[in-house]
Amino acid sequence: EVVRSESVLRRASSESGYEPASKLRSRTSVQPVSGAVSRLGQTQLFNIVVTGDAPRKTSRAANELARIVVDLISRYVDTKIDSLREQIATNQAELQSIDARVQATQQGLDAADVSQTDKLVLLNLVGLAEQRRTTVQEDLATDQQLLALAIDIERGRIVEPAVARKVTAQSRRNQLIVGGAIGLLLGLVAALAWDPAARRLATRP
Repeated sequence: EVVRSESVLRRASSESGYEPASKLRSRTSVQPVSGAVSRLGQTQLFNIVVTGDAPRKTSRAANELARIVVDLISRYVDTKIDSLREQIATNQAELQSIDARVQATQQGLDAADVSQTDKLVLLNLVGLAEQRRTTVQEDLATDQQLLALAIDIERGRIVEPAVARKVTAQSRRNQLIVGGAIGLLLGLVAALAWDPAARRLATRP
């Protein structure tokens, strides 16, 4: 749907120089990759095929269409990725803050003039900080795994950029010509093979 939309075709046509957009539309097709198994949460694989007479413009048009498709279908995942990165940065900052508090508390415990009551309070603060550190580290590890999953699996991407290659034109006229030539050759072979066979049959008693 994205590739066939008029706005996308016009953008790709303008960026690649493959003009007009109507010509790009008629020479563009989208094909699912055969044998590719789509898993839950994983983007299906598709080929975007553009045909044309100018190799550079043709490959640029295909790559531009692919880029636009990836950008449009990945908006939700991009938002998710940004949110996870912010959460990871927040967790890392909190871990640094916890380490600073624990260090300051430890210095208070090492002081010579600290009372037993103050030591108990400080020890309790260290224990609470360590518990919080464990929770934040677990959250950080989870967010990092979710970020890797979103980037590597959920977000669309161009697996292989388009490269122009020459293909033989396939048309009904060409097929009829090739078929006729093959039929003519087979007929000549049969005629040449029939003449010696006919002679052998004629000379038999």
